[in-house]
Amino acid sequence: MRWLLGVLVLVVGVAVGQAAQICRIQGGNTKTIWGVGFANGQVEVYAWDVPFDEKSVISALQKTPYRPENFLPKTPPPNARKVPVIAVDPRGFVTAVEWHPYYDASGFFDALNGGHVCWVRNSHGFSQPYLVRSAQPWFVYPERACPGKKIRIFGRNIAARLVALKSRKDGKVILLQRFGNGRHPVYECWAILPENLPAGEYDVYVHNGAGGEAGWGGPIPLTVEVKPEPPKVVLNARDFGAKGNGVDDDTEALRKALVKAGELGGGIVLLPPGLYPISAPIWVPSGVTLQGAGSRNSILIVLPTKPMRFDVPPEIANAMPTHFRARQQESGRGAMVWLRDRSAICDLGLIDGPGTLQAVFASHTNCRIERCYIRQTHGTEPAVMVEWGSYGFVLKDCEIESASDGVFLVHGPHRQAYIGGNVIRNIVPGTANNLFVRSFVDSVIENNLLLDGDRNFVSQLSFSSAYHSAIIGNIWRNNIPRRHNSGENMYESSHAVWHGRVLRADRKTVWVEGKPFAPDELRKRHPQLSDLKPTFALVLDGRGLGQYRRIVSNTENSFTVEPEWEIVPDSSTHIMVGMAYVETLWIDNTEEHTANWTGFWGNCFGNVIDGHILRDGEGLYLWAWHDRLPSPLAFNDIIGSRVIGRGNIVFRGPLVFGNTVRFCEVVDFRYRPSMHIQPVWLQGMEPNQRAGIALEPVWQRIEGLPETAPLKDWNIIEGTHIYDGPIGIFIAPEAKFTILRRNAITVDGEKIVNKSVTTVVQ
Repeated sequence: MRWLLGVLVLVVGVAVGQAAQICRIQGGNTKTIWGVGFANGQVEVYAWDVPFDEKSVISALQKTPYRPENFLPKTPPPNARKVPVIAVDPRGFVTAVEWHPYYDASGFFDALNGGHVCWVRNSHGFSQPYLVRSAQPWFVYPERACPGKKIRIFGRNIAARLVALKSRKDGKVILLQRFGNGRHPVYECWAILPENLPAGEYDVYVHNGAGGEAGWGGPIPLTVEVKPEPPKVVLNARDFGAKGNGVDDDTEALRKALVKAGELGGGIVLLPPGLYPISAPIWVPSGVTLQGAGSRNSILIVLPTKPMRFDVPPEIANAMPTHFRARQQESGRGAMVWLRDRSAICDLGLIDGPGTLQAVFASHTNCRIERCYIRQTHGTEPAVMVEWGSYGFVLKDCEIESASDGVFLVHGPHRQAYIGGNVIRNIVPGTANNLFVRSFVDSVIENNLLLDGDRNFVSQLSFSSAYHSAIIGNIWRNNIPRRHNSGENMYESSHAVWHGRVLRADRKTVWVEGKPFAPDELRKRHPQLSDLKPTFALVLDGRGLGQYRRIVSNTENSFTVEPEWEIVPDSSTHIMVGMAYVETLWIDNTEEHTANWTGFWGNCFGNVIDGHILRDGEGLYLWAWHDRLPSPLAFNDIIGSRVIGRGNIVFRGPLVFGNTVRFCEVVDFRYRPSMHIQPVWLQGMEPNQRAGIALEPVWQRIEGLPETAPLKDWNIIEGTHIYDGPIGIFIAPEAKFTILRRNAITVDGEKIVNKSVTTVVQ
């Protein structure tokens, strides 16, 4: 205890003995500001709208290197607005402010309200200026594109007013003239690359009109490639003996046509209309596309009279990934199609039969499946599968029906993947997953219809973190599990592989005591880890609280992060390391008839759920699920979303801090039977005490976590409508500095059950 008090004195001394510093700002109309030096009774916050002059903004970007901090005043100008302070953390790490006093439809548009720039002042002076409303692009899809092609830019506060490229070779700035908003303007924009754009390496920048010369968001890397030549080889499978009569085995004829196309340097193998029986795997060589005449016209089929078998030449078997080959050899089953790197199938049907392992197994690089119909009733593996990481995988405009699992991308990471416009259905409702992904990076999942799964959409980390992806406009309908612990749509992460106090640090590297990051030590905690490159670090307490960074390298007792720390940790800092879901967009998705919870489990930082509609489901959960190790959910936003019929919004577990629920609706959240039998009273819960939004009690402490670390602290609930249920909002005793503002609550009982003495209600 004396040691703890000594650390507390040290932290307070650091917090008040220097000018304030800002490392993070979170929220909408009400914001939390995270940093150091926010002394209670002394802190003042200022906001300023920067004038926008297009010529000067463009001129600023032309400077090399472009440094936004060079274009902002060190102190607020005379016309800056003093922002009302709502609450201050006694140690000076967090302050809450009323950033924008007017609540209207603009609240649905993320953080695009209030001042552009923020300063915090304490008795020692002003903090550095901090950009609040400027564009924050996260990634470009695709990150490799040809002149004349469309690129899409995803992130936060996009609302593009200018889009520019800056050459990495000579610093030349090219303004893109053809651009516009994506499905949701705050999170996406698109742009067309000029036809005469030279190939090379560029950085993408976006300006949304906020921040003036300092307001360019970026850089995001983009590679411009030379336009590819049209396919030189077009072969017809009929010329190699394929009959397509539904009777004769076409396996060898198809193999010959595909191998020949590969030997000629790649091209297209045409499959005219017909029913093509196969009885052993076919493989599509690199650079080759197997092109049908329509998914119901050109069909590969496995006949009951001639089951699939694993029968391929030794040189092909040896070229297969070891685990993929072994599963076929050991089971005596074969996959219908093996897509090798840079290969594709398009406009085909695939119907499996006895002996089929799976319909399609895709390799690592740039595999495409487009406009295909896949029906799998005999396969024991997922209908479509990608393993051990991939780059550029595309599954587009397909229909997949499976009695086993639908689409699996496992292990990972999978970068620059696109899964869009597909219908994926479980033939035997409620028995398998429809879309399962591990770690996606810079990827897009959009406009898919997922039906009748045990879990329609699920992602569970295993070998790597997942970050900077967009899950947009999907419909998940009828999660119908037959048993417990199932039926969720979710992002489920793990927990910390290490947490402890910092020994020392600089702007990029952190050193700790002992050798906890030696490969053998890491494997004891997580068998898949031999180094820290798949992980993120999050500051849980002390100096730098609220910062998270990707780890790019490590030694036995240190790790290096990217980007640099805004506030350098010190010996007061308690930090955790683990795989996590970070800065993913869940935008405009719809769920109907979900038997269990939807949401984020375990390490999840900086994610957004916006415009989500959940009808007849258990609700949205942010759940720090582990009871012995940190598994925090921090700085996630639930915005403009609706939970209708039975469900609610729940913060569960011991580390759920810095999150917001704003401009949402929770309606008709009474407990009632659903398609998932879940007798909550057997778990010690009272159905008639359900709250529309619940910050639940913390039932256990994390061993080794400082007593001062936030548990359910500094969460914001504002502008939210809670209607037709037992009680409105429940605030647990451990939930320090919960901010409740401008909520409309109409319920049977108490509007707010507040067990915490620090809750702020306005």
